[in-house]
Amino acid sequence: MFPGEHLTLLSDQSPTSGVTVTFAAIPQTYDDLLIKIIAGRSDKASGNNDVRLYYNNDTTAARYWYTWIRTLATTFSGNEANTANIFRIAGQNIQAPSFGNIWIPRYADSGVSLQQARCEGVIDFKTSFTAGALHTWQVFTHMWNSTAAVTQIDLTLASDAWVTPSRVLLYGVSYERP
Repeated sequence: MFPGEHLTLLSDQSPTSGVTVTFAAIPQTYDDLLIKIIAGRSDKASGNNDVRLYYNNDTTAARYWYTWIRTLATTFSGNEANTANIFRIAGQNIQAPSFGNIWIPRYADSGVSLQQARCEGVIDFKTSFTAGALHTWQVFTHMWNSTAAVTQIDLTLASDAWVTPSRVLLYGVSYERP
């Protein structure tokens, strides 16, 4: 946190089933939003699962764009596409769950032409604990082509369901004004 920054917990969810975590009726009284994914895990049998970020029940892929970059062992990789991806979480065969922060600035401004979000976090590709196994740090940039204020957020898995010990928190962020 920065000096003068205040976080207010708006929702704390521990999904144990289902594809989507929903934050509805988001108050329009904060400057920004922060979503924390703590110990994210899905019941996908193998590999990782994409988390998609949808605003206001809009699931039209052509209205979303994302870019990502990650480190994987000693290499960097990246991609961009018309989809609502914002993060990846671990499947059942991965030892460690995923952790990430999603920052959504100016979410209540209805005049902004592109709503942006940024996520950074850690995901593990290890299926066993061995030296040199694959750990990755990832950064996603996410855009929604709309001028609407954000009133609902859905974090939807590409497949399968959220499982224990997943925890997803939504915070309102306020800044002191001089």
